[in-house]
Amino acid sequence: MLSGGAISRHEDVFDLYRWTRMALGPAGVLPGWTGLIQNKVRGQANAQLEKFVAREKKEIP
Repeated sequence: MLSGGAISRHEDVFDLYRWTRMALGPAGVLPGWTGLIQNKVRGQANAQLEKFVAREKKEIP
């Protein structure tokens, strides 16, 4: 979504189950399917994104 020439909202869609199957082959079927693993990966990704956003906000004058 654009607002005043800048992106005001962006949403990515990522299928963890599909990725684990591609990355790990048959061994990735079960780990990619379990909610425990999915929630762990999502939590780590969100934490890293929050750190990035905080760092970027500090660098913008």
